[in-house]
Parts: sequence; C-alpha cells; structure tokens
Amino acid sequence: MTRAKKQYLVRGAEDRECLDILLNATGITSENFKSAFYDHFVRGLARTHSCLINDYDEGNFSRAMKVINKKAEEFEKYAEIKWKLSAK
Repeated sequence: MTRAKKQYLVRGAEDRECLDILLNATGITSENFKSAFYDHFVRGLARTHSCLINDYDEGNFSRAMKVINKKAEEFEKYAEIKWKLSAK
C-alpha cells in the first residue's frame, strides 16, 4: 500500500506573498498557471474552475503541483531545522 504524499498547501488558505516566494523557487513562469494557482490557493476556487477560467490544462496543473509540493516540503524542512537551531 502506498502512502499519499503530504500536501503542504491548502485551497483558499494561502498568502499570495508566500506563494510568490514558492513559485520563484520552482522556476515556473507560465502566467496562466500562476493565475490558476492563485485562484485555487488564495481565492479558494476549485482546481477545475481555476484552470478553466485561466485557460490552463488541468493535467499540467497537477504536474506542476507535484513540483511545487516538493519545494514546499523542502522549505518546511528548512524552517524546522532553523527553528530547532534557534531554540538551542
């Protein structure tokens, strides 16, 4: 049995400034993707709707999200290490 990957971003609950930092770290530059991404994670639109109104393929959105989720995981690990080091 495979375990589902932890999702680090929550639909409708993310800050645009934080997402900008995350996107910059991935190198993803598609403006249509960025708009769909913000609509989904900042505004809370369903993935299907955010892709539809921004003319972005939902399959490509899913693939890009794997890259972004991996980067978010790396940022989370970094923050945990920094927190532990500052507590010493």
